[in-house]
Amino acid sequence: MTSIRPFAGVFLCGIAALVFAAPTLFLAADSPTGPKVAFLVVGTIILALGALRIRREGAASARGTDEPAKRVSGE
Repeated sequence: MTSIRPFAGVFLCGIAALVFAAPTLFLAADSPTGPKVAFLVVGTIILALGALRIRREGAASARGTDEPAKRVSGE
């Protein structure tokens, strides 16, 4: 059984996409820009956290599974 943990970064990025789309879907075109900027800031923070999570997951799995490289002498 696989864990959902490796996909946490992907889910965060998906949530960020929904936050970015929310002003277009729920606010009128002539609405004030303040709420739209708030959605933009929140979406940017969630996207950054998701990207960092994806990078950290890749680094952790790469460190745990790779064996040290063996040196081959030219002799």
